[in-house]
Amino acid sequence: MTLCRHDAQLEAAVARVPRLSNRELEVLMALPSGHTNGALAHRLCMTERTLRAHIGQILIKLDVEGRVRAAVVAFAWQNCCREKMIR
Repeated sequence: MTLCRHDAQLEAAVARVPRLSNRELEVLMALPSGHTNGALAHRLCMTERTLRAHIGQILIKLDVEGRVRAAVVAFAWQNCCREKMIR
């Protein structure tokens, strides 16, 4: 069983991931690394200000509170996508 089956709010947030722009999706997928904003911004070749703006939009579009919850959504989305590919 994957994470997205255990929590209705998480499942709903995972279903909203396709609403993200390509760049927002890149940021979302980088969040589970646990790096600081500065490190993530450097890794993604953007300023910290731009990174924070993307994170803000991600939180709004996914309707989640905080980057930790967004990182959980990223993890769940990756697992759900893998599960669908295996089927």
